[in-house]
Amino acid sequence: VNKGPKAHQGVIILLRDITEIKKLQNQAQLNDRMKELGEMAAFVAHEIRNPLGGILGYASLLKRDLETNEEHVAKADAIIEGTKRLNRLVGDVLHCAKPVKLNIAQIGLIDLSANLVKLVKVDPHLSKKVNITCQFSQKTLYACCDSELIHAALLNLFLNAYQAMPSGGNLNIDV
Repeated sequence: VNKGPKAHQGVIILLRDITEIKKLQNQAQLNDRMKELGEMAAFVAHEIRNPLGGILGYASLLKRDLETNEEHVAKADAIIEGTKRLNRLVGDVLHCAKPVKLNIAQIGLIDLSANLVKLVKVDPHLSKKVNITCQFSQKTLYACCDSELIHAALLNLFLNAYQAMPSGGNLNIDV
């Protein structure tokens, strides 16, 4: 046992838990990688979308020129449908890659629905066998939402509804 003047000096040990700091650093790195991945996905999607438009255009022209040959028309239809599916996929990638900024405002749902129905009725792909009717129980009805997102959501619902009736039917829109 040392009883000299240095006997009372001790070693100070400082312990600090950095687990939470490490978790936050890892999360920040993951967020950075996800942002880069989103930017890359958006770039690739844009690069794919341009030639898809050309493929769709030429396939449509080819279908028109070959309308007397059912076998060739069916092949052109397959190209057109495949191109449309790829274009929707590209649109989904672009939608997921961009950050969502909501622009909340009061929207007139009656006017919006009426305008969307007019838009759907002039769609050249709409089967003449699908009858669209609208019924509005009120003159005005408002919702606080993002006008672009509600427009896209309702338009997709209307389009999906009539596309689900290739043999025809009634599409009733009640607001």
